[in-house]
Amino acid sequence: MIRPPVVIFNTPLSGSSAIAHIFHSHGLWLGDTSVKRGYDTGENTDINRRLLPLICKDGQRDFVMANGGNRDVVRALLEDVVPADTDWVWKGSIDYWPIFHDLIPDSKYVFVQRPIEMVAMSKERRGEDTYEDALDACRRHYVKMLYHSEGRDIPFIYADEVIGGNHQSIRAAFEHCGLEFDPALAAEAIAPALFHL
Repeated sequence: MIRPPVVIFNTPLSGSSAIAHIFHSHGLWLGDTSVKRGYDTGENTDINRRLLPLICKDGQRDFVMANGGNRDVVRALLEDVVPADTDWVWKGSIDYWPIFHDLIPDSKYVFVQRPIEMVAMSKERRGEDTYEDALDACRRHYVKMLYHSEGRDIPFIYADEVIGGNHQSIRAAFEHCGLEFDPALAAEAIAPALFHL
């Protein structure tokens, strides 16, 4: 049986890869990951790749399971990929909220955020988007996170502060998840991320 995960929701280029690796450095299973620009992104790509065919758009929610039968399929997928009786962390888009909220209601959620203007500048610099398009996309993601956090005790982690050595937000997130935060492990985990943002 899989344990409820720590779920890290993020906006694009928010620094969530570094945050995922901080959780991983504290003993949480991170899973099959991908590498971009020489840095392990901390994305559970095997889970994500296999989830995509099982979700669909809906007028009421951005992403939902296509039908009731898919609930069992998604649960079987997670149990196939995630080691049993293991603490684990998953990182991805806020669009996956319904899957974790509906199937694993005891999941612990944290949100990773950077100033959206900094994210937009990063995406423009890389040629991925115009500044205005990136800004618009980040605003939409941020609004979704605020919507899902309404009435819930969900901490925001500010990646730039964490990378800069201010651990207040991530320490609070660890406490929220019932974990003990170690600054030395965090410093070692984010060292490769310094050029990633």
